[in-house]
Amino acid sequence: MPYINEVRFGVIIIDGKKYHQVLMVGDLIEERDVARLNKIYGSTHEIAFWEIEKLFSNKPTLILIGTGWEGALVVRKDLINRARREGIEFYAEITPQIVKYYNAKRQFKEKINALIHTTC
Repeated sequence: MPYINEVRFGVIIIDGKKYHQVLMVGDLIEERDVARLNKIYGSTHEIAFWEIEKLFSNKPTLILIGTGWEGALVVRKDLINRARREGIEFYAEITPQIVKYYNAKRQFKEKINALIHTTC
């Protein structure tokens, strides 16, 4: 399970590699498709349908959403409701808190998927 070394505004370092905004599915780490998000939503403050599908794709026990430094990322009700229906623990919080929570939970071999917004 990846380890988040550091997070600061606009940057997240995972296993020593620098990213900007990430979607983490098990051991897979990918940059969010900022260009596509901006084209569809006008910003990266939304969670796209394809990101939701990836968050649920490998039957996680926990889904974490880092909502940014000021909580600007919108967490959709259908995402929360789906997690409840599927018996998946769900937690959304400002990004610095989510990073601490993620690193603590990964030690227990939780099957964690996460979306981490690193700006607003």
